Amino acid sequence: MASTLANMELPLAFIARSSFARECLAPKFPSEQIISYDARSPVDPSAVIRGAMMGRRLRPSAVIATTIFLNTFAFSLGLSATSGAKLIVMGHHRPRLRARMRLTGAFGAATFAFYAPARYSNLLGARVVYGRSPLSPGLPNELNIAWYWDDVDPQGLCSAIPPAPERDIDVCFLGRLSYMKGFHEFALVTGRLRARMPLLRIVAMGSPQLRAPPWVEHLGVVTEREKYQVLRRCKVFLFPSHEEGFGIAVAEAMACGAVPVVWDLPEYPFRSVVRVAEWDLGRMERAVEELLTDEALRASLSEAAMREAIGAMKDRRGPLLEALQILSIAGITIG
Repeated sequence: MASTLANMELPLAFIARSSFARECLAPKFPSEQIISYDARSPVDPSAVIRGAMMGRRLRPSAVIATTIFLNTFAFSLGLSATSGAKLIVMGHHRPRLRARMRLTGAFGAATFAFYAPARYSNLLGARVVYGRSPLSPGLPNELNIAWYWDDVDPQGLCSAIPPAPERDIDVCFLGRLSYMKGFHEFALVTGRLRARMPLLRIVAMGSPQLRAPPWVEHLGVVTEREKYQVLRRCKVFLFPSHEEGFGIAVAEAMACGAVPVVWDLPEYPFRSVVRVAEWDLGRMERAVEELLTDEALRASLSEAAMREAIGAMKDRRGPLLEALQILSIAGITIG
């Protein structure tokens, strides 16, 4: 979507942390359209004022906040107010208060407080853009975008890696080893399964916020190629994450034929996955065991997942449709 908007040469202002601005936006947009903003403290009272001062000098057609964290949102709000530009908040990963409260208690509630102003900024007239299934209920003035298949395997590595003679990894995980990504539940389910099936090979990839138990082979942060090599060898992709916008990791697993077992989150647009009612660990355990022991069922779901993923990845209209929706919000017409 960023590349599509850049090619249209439109006067948009993107507000982003310096790392995201440098790595993701700078290669695509003129430098004057990218505004790096790093908060001076967890709560930066000067954010609105600093944004307002910058808004007096700029005249963008729209202000796009690429994160919904409190300080960045406040800075973007100030810039939008003084420049008169429409404010668009890109909230791709909508915080889920219930899960945060249950998993991290008071800390989770405090964390949510940093996102809540942007989360409900639609009530102030801002447009909040969420990457999620159109079936997910939303609030007024929210826009659903669910075209993130374009971000899955852009280098075509999955199809370039020859399939393994047999899938020798029984269960795998991809993502931060954290509570919100459900790694503690991944460890609990796989631990119970391994007690009955001691020869299971279980692999996890991602940065370790939680310690991996002895029965999980933790590969750490891997390269793109290594990631797809593991997924091509995996039978079941167990991903009990509670905080997903689209679920790129799930889509990547599907493209490689690993059968995903996930919580039944409304944000997921996928058909060829095994969904389990959130928090039902017993049912999740039984679902994984059934896939590991019923080869015919697993092969059928694997093929269906690959067909769905490959078909969706061939449809390259996503960035253009996203860009046109952004332009519509900003009131920009193109010839």
